[in-house]
Amino acid sequence: MRTVILSVETQSDVMRRILASAHGQRKAGDDRISFESVSDLWRVLAPKRMEIVRVMTGTGPLTIWEVARRVDRDFKGVPL
Repeated sequence: MRTVILSVETQSDVMRRILASAHGQRKAGDDRISFESVSDLWRVLAPKRMEIVRVMTGTGPLTIWEVARRVDRDFKGVPL
């Protein structure tokens, strides 16, 4: 299972993390998407997208159909 971490970080924090990873001080595995500000995060992740993130947070693996059910959306066009 892949984990994606959303965070608000300064550019210097991001650079520190990248350098630590390059020097083997951090384990690989989880992906991170960083934003410079909360307003940037909200601009990119519209309310409906944030709702999906909210229902998926801390739940473990979910199918796209289960996510759709939890946010009351229709994914009939998504193939099995």
